[in-house]
Amino acid sequence: MVDPRILFVDDEPNLLDGIRRTLFEKYDFLTASSGAEALDLIRREGPFAVVVSDMRMPAMNGAELLSRIRVRSPDTVRVLLTGHSDIDAAIDAINDGQVFRFLTKPCPSQRLISTLEDSLAHYRLITSERELLEKTLSGAVNVLIDVLGLAAPSVLAQANQLRACVSHVVRTAQLRDPWRFELASLLLHLGHVAIPQEILRKTEVGEQLTEQEKATLNDQYEVTYNLLRNIPRINDVAEIIRAQSQTFPANSFRDRDMQLGASSLRLCMLAIDQVKRGMSIEEAAKDLAQSDDFHPTLVRALTEFSLTARTQSSKKISIAQLLPGMILEADILTPKGIVVVPQGREVTTALIARLQSFARGHGIVEPIAVTVFDAN
Repeated sequence: MVDPRILFVDDEPNLLDGIRRTLFEKYDFLTASSGAEALDLIRREGPFAVVVSDMRMPAMNGAELLSRIRVRSPDTVRVLLTGHSDIDAAIDAINDGQVFRFLTKPCPSQRLISTLEDSLAHYRLITSERELLEKTLSGAVNVLIDVLGLAAPSVLAQANQLRACVSHVVRTAQLRDPWRFELASLLLHLGHVAIPQEILRKTEVGEQLTEQEKATLNDQYEVTYNLLRNIPRINDVAEIIRAQSQTFPANSFRDRDMQLGASSLRLCMLAIDQVKRGMSIEEAAKDLAQSDDFHPTLVRALTEFSLTARTQSSKKISIAQLLPGMILEADILTPKGIVVVPQGREVTTALIARLQSFARGHGIVEPIAVTVFDAN
């Protein structure tokens, strides 16, 4: 495991030299002489487990720097180094949630080391808790995706295409926590489990829906919201999906990244629908750019999606040839015809391991039909 790194920021060269001499053998750390240099280091070398910043620096003081770091790297533990005259400002920074601790100058070495140890312990607690939650969340999400695959396998296949588009747009736009929007694109149509099969059939073949059937189809987003909203850590995902059932007002979310991410999902949905009708991505993006509903940054990112899009081909392969990222084109069956994994599921490392184990114990019909994606 890589040792967590620390960043020290101070405009006094002598203080940074002292820190280097004192902590050289104990910690993995870098130093910066200004807020701007620190932000550049975080961009190029980050993330850092702990950032210790002096309060009084020209151009950007320590409180402002740590506030910016809080937005860019929420898990980073922030420590403010102050003079006695800055104590009130340091207390305000703690109360505002910008910093974990503050130290006063001159700071004895043992006090600094003790604070660093507490900060690193806090960082490990944050990251280990998140890792545990993410593993639990991943398991819950896989169950939901399996349910969707059983209820509407063709929808799940489309969801993978939507996720590729959304992932490209939100990552190009550098939105925070892009996984929220990618997950929303996968679970968007989970409400299909509550929609009558006849409506789903009509939708798939392009038959005209009655007004009542259209209303039922539109209600799927509210159904999905109600299914997801009580699952820890994906409340945002539920809200993003819920927003798709109505025209997207600019003030739907207080969080700008949430607003843009939800808008990205709507943008990709409309673009993919237009591509199905014969447009290219470029043409769809140009058409959608005429609307005031979408930020120009998102539309530009959508246009670029075609430049990095993957070509695809269909293959029939053995279990041993399965690779992560492939999409199942047909159900995986036992020799008795029982569905093991439904059509439309994306192949993951965990799924391959499960299939290999199942094949040894029960047998699986091969070859397996998959969609393979190749980079242009």
